[in-house]
Amino acid sequence: MVLTVLVNFNLLNHHFLPILKCLYFMCLWLFFVFIMVLCKKQ
Repeated sequence: MVLTVLVNFNLLNHHFLPILKCLYFMCLWLFFVFIMVLCKKQ
């Protein structure tokens, strides 16, 4: 029982981490674009 939960969590982690990284980089990119737009407006 505990072993299956651990395995499932490991699989989930393995698939979930790349998604989190993608979201993180997308947020960074959007933040960068936002700053560029603000700088251009001024």
